[in-house]
Amino acid sequence: MKVVRSTLAMLVTAFVVIAGCEKAAEPLAPEESVAPQSGLLSDLLGGRKGSPNAGSYTLVEGQLRTSKKTVSQWIGPLGGTLILPGESDDLLPAFHAIVVPPLAVLQPTLFTMSIASDKYIMVDLRAQQKTVFGLKDVGGKGFNLPVVLWLSYADATNLVNVDLNSLLILHMREDGRPPEPVKSLVQVGVHKYVIGTLFHFSKYAMAVD
Repeated sequence: MKVVRSTLAMLVTAFVVIAGCEKAAEPLAPEESVAPQSGLLSDLLGGRKGSPNAGSYTLVEGQLRTSKKTVSQWIGPLGGTLILPGESDDLLPAFHAIVVPPLAVLQPTLFTMSIASDKYIMVDLRAQQKTVFGLKDVGGKGFNLPVVLWLSYADATNLVNVDLNSLLILHMREDGRPPEPVKSLVQVGVHKYVIGTLFHFSKYAMAVD
């Protein structure tokens, strides 16, 4: 686990810096969204009844097999990593993770990652801080610096003949509006991850553009 944590820290440092420079001036500003798509195309690509509304994107199936559905960890101003380890058949360890850079939060914060779907690669992310009234959710308001999300597609089942470079992470909006892509980076080859920069927490899923 120490090897995984150190590798994560080294790999995301440059990614965090680049993303922070590009978006630091607008960490909380919501992007304008188009009206939800409807019809046959939307149904075929994930908008049909019983499936999450993915709009014009195709959600990646094959959630990472894990022994736990939820992991939590207190992380403070020095930053840290929260890892949800997987049970992939690959020789290399597979996991979902979030990397919180230093000063992303200014006080101890309880970060939680939960599996949001057994079928799709989707997670629910929460961040809470202590107040005199108990724990208060702060993840929806955003962070001082972007938090980096790692999603593994080691167990994906619907990526045959798919250009893996078209993979991305979607913000699955909880207000019923269409999902929004976040800045994403794809690792193709031995390491099977899509990495995205997040300025706030919600539900996020892997998809094909």
